Amino acid sequence: MLRRKIAILLFILLLLPFSCQSTTAADWSTPGEVNKIATEFRTPQISPGSEGHFSFLLTNPFDIEIVNISVLAEPYLFVHQDGTVEWDGLTHLPIMKDSSSGSGTVNVSRLLPNEYQTVSWQIATFPDTPHDSWPSQPIYLVRILIAFNDGTTNVSYASRGFFSDDEWTKLRSTGDLSVGGVNLTYLLSLGYNGIIPETSFEVKGDIPLWPVLVMAAIAILCFVYGVHLYSIRRPGTANEIVYMVSRVKSNLENLVGRIRKR
Repeated sequence: MLRRKIAILLFILLLLPFSCQSTTAADWSTPGEVNKIATEFRTPQISPGSEGHFSFLLTNPFDIEIVNISVLAEPYLFVHQDGTVEWDGLTHLPIMKDSSSGSGTVNVSRLLPNEYQTVSWQIATFPDTPHDSWPSQPIYLVRILIAFNDGTTNVSYASRGFFSDDEWTKLRSTGDLSVGGVNLTYLLSLGYNGIIPETSFEVKGDIPLWPVLVMAAIAILCFVYGVHLYSIRRPGTANEIVYMVSRVKSNLENLVGRIRKR
């Protein structure tokens, strides 16, 4: 009888660590989970003076509930087609609508394991918002910061824009491939548990009308010149074309007349 009680006690003690197991700091930094937190980015193309909308899917990939979730999005760089970047000194920059600053925060009370929610922002621009002329493709980079807790542990993830160049170099140059090529010890010392992607949007003027008109004019000239060359080889071709055009015109006029009579 005593042996049986001892065996049951040992069995309970073996199960106890598993029943009490919770998500640890190392779990919060697992690349396979971190990469699922922010996905399905939708970005706009905005005309100067107009508004646009961008969003992404916020997911809880962990096996426990997370609460007090804060998601911050903030434009921070203007990148030209040639790779040069600007921000300081620029005026009339895009702002998050209904925000007193260039950043915008969305708060989510809680997400259950594998639950997801779309988070979105409205971006307002000005007629003088910096943008390049068509057909270049400048973009505004938007950095993302996600913070939450599980009731006991505070967790935060940041995109590239929240790190200085020196910090980013150190994070990547001595990174561990097992955690996505990132120096996890240094990352945790900076106050973050993982690195998430960031997004972007475009501010560009409408396509001007003159290139379309130029292309149309070139097409007409090519057509006329082609007809001219063809008529030289086959005399009377011009008359045939004129006759065909007149027939089409006459048929269209008759069709319009019948429609009006109805």
